[in-house]
Amino acid sequence: MKKLLYIVIYISTTFACYADTLIVDVNGIKDYTNIQAAINDANDGDIIIVNPGTYTGDGNRDIDFLGKAITVRSIDPNNPNIVADTIIDCNGEWLDGHRGFYFHSGEDNNSVLDGLTIKNGYAWDEFDGNDINDVLEDGGGILIENSSPTIRNCVISNNVAEFSGAMGVHGGFGGGICCYDNGNAIISNCIIISNIGDRGGAGIACFESSPTISSCIVSAGSSPDGGGGIYCGNNSNPLIINCTIRDNYTQAYGGGIWCCSNSNPSILDCAINGNSAGDGLYGNGLGGGIACTESSPTICNCIIVGNYASVSGGGIYCNADINPGNPLITNCTITQNHTDGEGGGIYCYLNDAILTNSVLWDNTADSLGSQIALLLNPSWPSTLTVSYCDIQGGRTDAYVANGCSLEWLTGNIDADPCFVEPGYWVFDYNIPDYLNNRFWVDIDSDYHLKSEGWRWDSLRQRWGYDEVTSRCIDAGNPGCLLRDELLSVPEDPNNIWGINLRMNMGAYGGTAEASIPPYGWALLADLTNDGFVDFNDFSYQANDWLKAGQCQPGDLNRDSIINFADIELLIIDWLEQTIWYQP
Repeated sequence: MKKLLYIVIYISTTFACYADTLIVDVNGIKDYTNIQAAINDANDGDIIIVNPGTYTGDGNRDIDFLGKAITVRSIDPNNPNIVADTIIDCNGEWLDGHRGFYFHSGEDNNSVLDGLTIKNGYAWDEFDGNDINDVLEDGGGILIENSSPTIRNCVISNNVAEFSGAMGVHGGFGGGICCYDNGNAIISNCIIISNIGDRGGAGIACFESSPTISSCIVSAGSSPDGGGGIYCGNNSNPLIINCTIRDNYTQAYGGGIWCCSNSNPSILDCAINGNSAGDGLYGNGLGGGIACTESSPTICNCIIVGNYASVSGGGIYCNADINPGNPLITNCTITQNHTDGEGGGIYCYLNDAILTNSVLWDNTADSLGSQIALLLNPSWPSTLTVSYCDIQGGRTDAYVANGCSLEWLTGNIDADPCFVEPGYWVFDYNIPDYLNNRFWVDIDSDYHLKSEGWRWDSLRQRWGYDEVTSRCIDAGNPGCLLRDELLSVPEDPNNIWGINLRMNMGAYGGTAEASIPPYGWALLADLTNDGFVDFNDFSYQANDWLKAGQCQPGDLNRDSIINFADIELLIIDWLEQTIWYQP
């Protein structure tokens, strides 16, 4: 009896693990000539390999995974040339809509789309001709509804999601990809370029969904209503990590990213640059880089540079009409953004925002508040809490309307951050000045902080050094963990030339590319960042005595409570001064 049981288990396991490989070839020299036919015949675990070629027409567009846990991929998803040559051309157009893929049968992460180019999709309601309450006008390239597939190594370009204006139809979200109704996909290592989304998210739209978007380039998208790159709306909380979001445009909210309607994305380790909101003639441009309305995003370790807004918030725009948001901005570099109105770096209206360990430098506003502008709503005045930041012009240069509050805590400085190689604006004087005639150029730009100790050289991919040292190095909150910052580098394993004591300000703070200062540049117990440890630092530490929690400035041993162990560390630095200190 036991032998029979073992045989049954063996046979069951063998069949469960067996997977077929099905080949699709546009010339018909393999198993299938269209992708849908291969999917129809596939079983869970099967792999469908699509040979290079251009696939179009029925069976090669509006493709449905049918809920199957299968992989559809090119012959080499990691080869950009193969991906570029393996094309799904939807040939969609107005009155004849078609997209690449439609996931709507509960697919999970085991349903994988890998290494294809999807282009010329056009989402509008001619998919079925008569539905009213549907989402078929969303997702020009890919529509994901109540499913969570994995999409990786794909190029998604020149797709359109157009809103027809029909009563009750959703429509116009996600020119490249739309994640709708718990469409919690994993989207990684994709290039999403030159798409259009009428109402939000030319590149990617998240609507009541929380996908993971990692290592993607979202570029050259256009959305009249908002979210030129990415749109997060209606309780969407995506994770957006290690992405480049650049050169996107909207007439309204968020040239790069728009989060609205109680959506709280985590935007981590991203470069958000060269995006535009409004152009001075069309649209009310709000938030060139990021716009958050009635939302509370977490924005951490991001470079937000060279963005433009025609009305307010060149870098970041925070606003709420009904429910105030609480954006948290940590270890960001916000520089060289511009607005024709208020708040070149950050604009807050009816919000309580927190800014820490960040750099705001060289932002410009034609009206008020080049770095910071706080505006008043009678029902809820704006508050911005700032600590351990490098703010050009300091507190006095920020615009704070009567009734608003700029909570200027300890550790803030006003010093040239000494970027390695900033980008720059150029002007096309052939374009009228009431339009956006500015163009951001960032070829070979580098926002690492210069150091006479050690600084990561992005060009040479090694550690080097400079003739000056940024005051932003080791000037972050001394109670914060160093996270991934290195204690030594291969070029100096014994720390002869420099040592790391505290987190850096700016986008590379807490990362393995954080600059390391020379000896004597920083003091662990210099809570005030004035270069000298005295009663001012002790006062801040004593004021938080026995206070628990992470990133408390007086928690010098970083064990999440301020006690006698931290006082001992302050005593070690007592009356010490940095090499740059000037009494």
